[in-house]
Amino acid sequence: MKSTDLQIGNLLNNEKLLYLLLISISAAFSVANIQGSVINRDAIVYLSTAEAFLQGGLSATLQIYGWPAYAILGALLSKTLNISIENSFYLINSIFYAVIPAVFLKLYTTATNNRHGLLIAALASLLLPAFNGYREMIIRDVGYWLFSLLALLYFFQFIRTQKTSHALQWQLAIAAAFMFRSEAIAWIIGLPLCLFWVGNFTLSARLKSWLTCTSIYICALIAACVFLLINDAALETLLKKIPSTEAFTNSLYSLKTAQENMATYVLNPFSKEYAPFILNVGLIAHLIHTLLLAVSWPYLVFTFIAIRKNANIEWTDENKIALWAIAINLAMLTTFVLAQQFMIERYTVLTALLILLLISQPISDWTESIWPNASAWIKSGLVFIAIVLMVDIVTTKNPPPTNLISAGEWLKQNTTPHTPVALSDNRLLHYSGRLREGVTCLIDRDLRISLASTDKLKAYAYLVIQTKQKSLQQDTMHLVQEGVFHEIKTFKRGKSVTVIFKNETPQIEQVVSCNPYR
Repeated sequence: MKSTDLQIGNLLNNEKLLYLLLISISAAFSVANIQGSVINRDAIVYLSTAEAFLQGGLSATLQIYGWPAYAILGALLSKTLNISIENSFYLINSIFYAVIPAVFLKLYTTATNNRHGLLIAALASLLLPAFNGYREMIIRDVGYWLFSLLALLYFFQFIRTQKTSHALQWQLAIAAAFMFRSEAIAWIIGLPLCLFWVGNFTLSARLKSWLTCTSIYICALIAACVFLLINDAALETLLKKIPSTEAFTNSLYSLKTAQENMATYVLNPFSKEYAPFILNVGLIAHLIHTLLLAVSWPYLVFTFIAIRKNANIEWTDENKIALWAIAINLAMLTTFVLAQQFMIERYTVLTALLILLLISQPISDWTESIWPNASAWIKSGLVFIAIVLMVDIVTTKNPPPTNLISAGEWLKQNTTPHTPVALSDNRLLHYSGRLREGVTCLIDRDLRISLASTDKLKAYAYLVIQTKQKSLQQDTMHLVQEGVFHEIKTFKRGKSVTVIFKNETPQIEQVVSCNPYR
């Protein structure tokens, strides 16, 4: 094991080699995950938007999707490299995924000045399950994660140097993050506020720093206000675009309805008044549970052990800023979960990475303290765990539903683009070549609602149902009983099944045009 320790020491001494190795491994993970994958449902929006940009420019793009930067980037790369739009998105996300662990490692060294913990920090970011869970998906979130972390790195550097160049880099990076997800506005407004309490500066120096790292946005805001004042048409258009209080009111109404339903159907008469409290506590508990899953229990266990062994977080200015960024993200997530009443792990990944940035420091210190005296068995065990986690990343837990691709190919060969087809999964639009304007079809994710009454389905010549094998009979029972459709083709993959039904007498005049972006 001494020779292994020496090799690790040599690796840590060559920081550039470590970064290159980290980028290469992360890129390899992405390639391994993409092989044989099936696109996610969200990808349909980006593929459609990118296609619209190539055919009709920005105006056509905005008619489909109001936040099109990611889709435009994919379209431009597709045109430049002469590859499919789908592959261009996979390439973009693979590059982003490759760079994120390297940026994380740079954040770690900037915040701690501890080069001995580089390897642990590198492995911690590379093996985080929540971070790796979306490598095969076409999602804009990866760009948001990358540029947010990059913006935080430049903000760290600005705190240390007070250089205008670093302030400019911070503003450009967070602007890039904003182009991927609008949530970055919280960092644009909130992160510079920490300048008023981090570090030992006079009030005038703090104000100067704040102005320096917000100068672009202040100038842009002033320019926009002047433009709107002299252009009545632009002002009128903007006022129409600004969301009214209706969306906020609808969120409150939805929350109130949920509270009333809970009070009526769940609680007894003596506890109805506690319904709002119970619902809100439940939603926040759901958020905390989702966030803890994103951080991953092994990291939390290691952190607990490290802190028990007196390996604590060093509260440098950079770590205080990271904590402030976590607080901003938690405020956003709490607002979202209370307004929308749901939370998924993907929305918590950036917060999980920031938490990992803090807790990887005591984990690294603790590991460094026990490593020299650890037995060969313990060292081999830790290496084995790391290898198992890597294998878990590059292997698919559930087989991708490639039966969707097979069903799409069958539709492409046996129907025309104008054959009325009802689809239960919008990904079939892509694989059947129907992702274009004017194609008549039906997208309905809630099959049981549609199949409870087949009246609106009688217009279509084919019905394609994507479901699980165990629920297939229940989902198609009404079709079989009414005899409108009969099964002609079945494609299976693991627990997933795609069934094609045919209607011999479609009522084409009643066909409703589809909306593939639902």
